[in-house]
Amino acid sequence: MSKKLSLKEQLQNPKLREGILDGLLNRIKKGKIKAKEKEIIQLLTSRYGSCDKVPDWRKKHYGLS
Repeated sequence: MSKKLSLKEQLQNPKLREGILDGLLNRIKKGKIKAKEKEIIQLLTSRYGSCDKVPDWRKKHYGLS
């Protein structure tokens, strides 16, 4: 039997954390979760390390400047 990880444990594992962020970003894109531009930028920054490192295609995908 596999042990289910808590959200805290998932966020500590880099690969699982990346999956959680992708899931959140996809739900925002589909309109299932409402988010302001500032919140989207914060999520992307947490994934890539800084706002400068966020790829241009990601910015265009979410309608950011």
